[in-house]
Amino acid sequence: MKKKDVTISLTKVQKSEAVDKLKEYIEKNLECEVSGLQVSLLVDFISENLGVFYYDKGILDSISFINEKMDELYLLMKEES
Repeated sequence: MKKKDVTISLTKVQKSEAVDKLKEYIEKNLECEVSGLQVSLLVDFISENLGVFYYDKGILDSISFINEKMDELYLLMKEES
């Protein structure tokens, strides 16, 4: 079964914060100047092309969490049927 592409949609505020943080990181750690537009395009690329990896990881983490809670519920049973 083929997975659909997942694009992480950010609100304007979230995208602005992501651009600011990424711009600061690039300028501090890579020691190069970048414009807000360049970083905004990079954030769009990450959302469109890499977002699926973070999305899938979140789903897997949720499944793991739910499974742990289900195991705990089974332990609360007084008798096995």
